[in-house]
Amino acid sequence: MADEVYEGAIGIDLGTTYSCVANYEGNNVEIIKKDIESWPFTVIDRDGSPMVEVEYLGETKVFSPQEISAMMKEVAEVKLGKKVAKAVITVPAYFNDNQRQATKDAGAIAGLNVLRIINEPTAAAIAYGLGAGKSEKERNVLIYDLGGGTFDVSLLHIQGGVFTVKATAGDTHLGGQDFDTNLLDHFKKEFQRKTKKGELTNTLLSERTNGSKAFAYWAMVKWPDMSNDPRALRRLRTACERAKRTLSNGASTTVEIDSLFDGEDFNAQITRARFEDLNAKAFKGTLEPVEQVLKDANIDKSKVDEIVLVGGSTRIPKVQKLLSEFFNGKKLEKSINPDEAVAYGAAVQAGILSGKATSADTADLLLLDVVPLSLGVAMEGNIFAPVVPRGQTVPTIKKRYAFPVFCSSSFIKVSKPPNNFKFSPHPTLQAFQLAQPSQHLNHLYHYKDFHYSGPKSANWFEEPSAFLERVANQKKVQFPVFQGERVNCEDNTSLGEFTLAPIPPMNAGEPVLEVVFEVDVNGILKVTATEKSSGRSANITISNSVGKLSSTEIEKMVEDAEKFKNSDDAFSKKFESKQQLEAYISRVEEMISDPLMSSKFKRGNKEKIESALSDAMAQLEIEDSTSDDLKKKELALKRAVTKAVSTR
Repeated sequence: MADEVYEGAIGIDLGTTYSCVANYEGNNVEIIKKDIESWPFTVIDRDGSPMVEVEYLGETKVFSPQEISAMMKEVAEVKLGKKVAKAVITVPAYFNDNQRQATKDAGAIAGLNVLRIINEPTAAAIAYGLGAGKSEKERNVLIYDLGGGTFDVSLLHIQGGVFTVKATAGDTHLGGQDFDTNLLDHFKKEFQRKTKKGELTNTLLSERTNGSKAFAYWAMVKWPDMSNDPRALRRLRTACERAKRTLSNGASTTVEIDSLFDGEDFNAQITRARFEDLNAKAFKGTLEPVEQVLKDANIDKSKVDEIVLVGGSTRIPKVQKLLSEFFNGKKLEKSINPDEAVAYGAAVQAGILSGKATSADTADLLLLDVVPLSLGVAMEGNIFAPVVPRGQTVPTIKKRYAFPVFCSSSFIKVSKPPNNFKFSPHPTLQAFQLAQPSQHLNHLYHYKDFHYSGPKSANWFEEPSAFLERVANQKKVQFPVFQGERVNCEDNTSLGEFTLAPIPPMNAGEPVLEVVFEVDVNGILKVTATEKSSGRSANITISNSVGKLSSTEIEKMVEDAEKFKNSDDAFSKKFESKQQLEAYISRVEEMISDPLMSSKFKRGNKEKIESALSDAMAQLEIEDSTSDDLKKKELALKRAVTKAVSTR
C-alpha cells in the first residue's frame, strides 16, 4: 500500500453480527465488504463491556470493538490503495454516552479521526432518502432497524434536504441472535428427547449369573449434557442461524449435524410456523418501540408516509407481516439492501464532512439528530432530574441555575423565592400539597412532592437537586450525572461524577450554581458547573466511565493490532476458502438429495461423493485448518463429482 493518505473519509457500520465499510466520492457510494462479511464473530459481555469473539487462525480469540475497527480500516486501505485517516462511525440509536465514547475509542485505536458518530437508523434514512429528488418531498419516514444484536426505530421528517429526527426508541439487546437462541433451546430439548442425553434414566450397569440365577444391576444415571460442551453448542447455533435464514424463503428446513454430542448424530425438521411460534413474543415485542416513537413524536401512524426496513432480521416474513398489519396493511419499503444501508448512509455523511461528496443530492443535506435518552443529575433521595430531555435535537447546550434552598433529609425550605413563582407537580413525581397555599416564604414541603416551574432567570433553578449547597460553609458540591428515563437514578445509567471545590464559605442556600450540559454532534456530553459569586468552575466530559479507555490503553491496543497485521492475509484467505467450501458443499448436498439426479449415479460413484463430502465437512470442523487444507478438500470433492457425472 502506498503512503499516500486518502483525502476523503470512510463510513463504518460497526454492527454486532455484521460489519460493513463504504466510501463516497462524487456521486457514487462503494461498499467495501470483501473479507469483512466473511468474519464469523459473536458479541459477548466481559466485565460489563462488549467484546467480540472471533474464530481467528483456527483459535477462538476475543477482541475489543476497538481492535476490530483497526482491522476494518486495513481492509478499506487495501481496497483504496491509500492510508485512511478519517471516518464516520454509526452506533445503535439507543446507545448511551458510555457506549458512544467507546465507539470513539474504537476509531482512536484504528488511528482514525472520527468526524462524526451518527445513529444507525439516521444513516439508513440518508441512504433511502437520497436520489431522484426524494429528499425534496416532505414526508415522515419510519426506519425499522432489526439487526443481529440490536433493534432501533426512528421517525424522521424529511424535506428540502433536511433530515430531522423526531423520535427514536429501541432495544440494544434484541436482534437475530435472540431468534437463534430460541431455536437453539428448542433443538437442545429435541436432541435430549431423542437421545436421552442429560436425563436421569434407569440404566443397566452390569449382568452376571450365579449357578441357575441371573443378576442384573440397575441404577439411575444422568447422562452427559450438551449444555457444557461449547463446541457442540457452537455447531448447533451455526445450524440454527442457517435454518433461520432458510425459513425466510421456505416453509420448512432440516437441521442435520453429524456426531453433534457424545457420538450422537442429530437430525430434526422445523417448519416456518414452528419457528414463528418459538419467537412470537420477541417478534411482537418489536412493535413496542414503534408505538413509543409515534407517541414521542406525537404523530398518528396514519401520518407515516414510508416504512423502511433495515437489518438482516427484517427479511423474516413474520416480522414484515406484523409491521405491515400494525400500519393497517401499508406496503413496506425494501428498495435498499438491509445489510448495507447503514454503511451507505455513513459514507454519504463522511463524504460531505470531508468534502468528497459533490452531487446535487448532498449539496443541501442537513442532518438533525436527537438525544435518545434524557441527561440529568441526581436530586436528594436519588431522584433523577432531567436537564437535557429525550428527543432534544443535537448539538445542544442547556443551562440550569440552582436557586437558594435549604435541603434537609426529607424537606425543602424555600428561603428566597423569586416574584410570582409557582409550584407544579413534576411530570414523573407525585403531586405536591402545600401546607399553607397562601404563603410560600419559609414553608416546608415534602421533597418528593416539590417542583419549581417559575421564571427562568439567571438566579433560579427549575428543580432542586443533589448539587445544591445544603449546609452552612459547605466546601464542595458533588455532581453525579445520569442518563435514562427512570425516576430512581439507580435504574438509569451512571455516566460519571465530578466535584466543584472549593466554594466560598456562605450560609446554607446562598451559593448560586450554574450548570451547563453540552451535547455535541456525536451525542457526547460535557457538563460544567460554576459557582457564580466566585467564578470557580469544574467540568467533566463523560469519558471516565464504562467503555472509556485511557491513552495508555489505547496505545497498547494499537500495538496489539499491529501484531495481527502480518496474520491478516492468512486469516482472510482461510475464511474465504472456508466460505467457498461451504458453498460448494451446499450445492453438492442439493444435487445428491435430488431423487432424479441421484438415480443417475452408479452406486459406487454416489458413495464416493458422499465419502468426499463427509471428509470436506469434517475439515470444516477442524479449528486449525489452513486455507490450503480447505482448498484441497474442495478440490477432492470436485474431482469426485466430476468423475461421477462423466461416468454415470
